[in-house]
Amino acid sequence: AQLSNVHTLPPGWEARYEPKTNRIYFVDHMRKVTSWEDPRPLPAGWEARTDNKSTRVYFIDHNTRVTTWHDPRVPIKPISTTNSAYTQLQTAFQNREQTPQPAHSPNSSQHQADLDWYRDAMKMALADKKLTSDEDSLLAAMRKKLNISEQEHQSVLQGLGWTEAEIKQATVAASSANSKECVICLDKPPTHIILDCMHMCLCEGCAEEYRAHGKQTCPECRAPIKKISKTY
Repeated sequence: AQLSNVHTLPPGWEARYEPKTNRIYFVDHMRKVTSWEDPRPLPAGWEARTDNKSTRVYFIDHNTRVTTWHDPRVPIKPISTTNSAYTQLQTAFQNREQTPQPAHSPNSSQHQADLDWYRDAMKMALADKKLTSDEDSLLAAMRKKLNISEQEHQSVLQGLGWTEAEIKQATVAASSANSKECVICLDKPPTHIILDCMHMCLCEGCAEEYRAHGKQTCPECRAPIKKISKTY
């Protein structure tokens, strides 16, 4: 099912800002690839082409028979803090909430589209085999908002090859793994603590880069930074 539209990125996708080129690029966390191309479809009747001389992409509105350099899709605000599964889920949910959804009954095709969207959101959340309490709460909010029943939720889990027992194990795994990796690179263990919020969330390399770029807020909670200190 085509879950994205002119307002939202598909589940698992994220928009980021590249300061060197002053451009927005897109990250597909499911396939672990990046692209300059916006993954959202164009509005009905629109087409994108590349100008041979400048290599710039321009857009054709076949409805009005006009061309323009301006992308007709709604601008997406890039995320530059963290690419955690929770942030991806939160962004996808917020984008979807901002998109007007038609009224529908539980048996309508729109509800099936909601189920498909929720299935992809679950797949994204479980990609790392862990499910944090925040992610679990956000998924519950999605189910309530989209009128997804417990039976439908269980059916989605079964379709993805998960059981409730395995979900509980994934929650435990996420809890035990908490704070064991830097929130910026998601690779090295954190060695630096941020004052006054006391979040130990940066490795040495990312802490140095964070200082060098004059960042003023904690990447974990957005609280003002007074000092970044090495713990060991």
